Amino acid sequence: MADHSAEPNGDIGITQESKFDAFGNIVSMNVGATTKNYSYYTNTNRVKNVDGSATNSYVYDQIGNITSSAPKSINALTYDPFVNRTKTSTMSNSNQMQMGYDGTERRVYKKDVTGAVVREQLYLYDGASPVIEKDKSGATTEYVYGASGIFAVKSAATKTHLPSPVIQLLLVIKLQEIH
Repeated sequence: MADHSAEPNGDIGITQESKFDAFGNIVSMNVGATTKNYSYYTNTNRVKNVDGSATNSYVYDQIGNITSSAPKSINALTYDPFVNRTKTSTMSNSNQMQMGYDGTERRVYKKDVTGAVVREQLYLYDGASPVIEKDKSGATTEYVYGASGIFAVKSAATKTHLPSPVIQLLLVIKLQEIH
């Protein structure tokens, strides 16, 4: 599995060949010194657990979305009914994340509640990629994309590192176009 990774240095710790069933589902996988034995809900490709027990470590809704995951300490996941993306995630320690989406399934809102700390963010897009992230305090982070992804980030907390004066000039022009 790791031999065919898109990342040449992407060792995921698999030491031996994994075993698969007739449907292509992983049956067992050695990760380091641990063997994970996968079991599935009857007549589905939905993982029940990875320890080979009868425990329901993963629970799904009727359309196949995971609604809880004991191994990841996720007590509950709910989904936006229009775009079928995660709406809320509640962890076993009561931390919660809420998300909102626009009509093209882009996340435009995120609220992260960690104990007493609440962080809210809005996202503005240029096409498929977020170009501005704004939090409730008014702090703004701007993103500039190149052919291979983000190549510049600007916020009060970070400095933009650019490879050359030419790229810096292009960044200034692009940011002026955005505003």
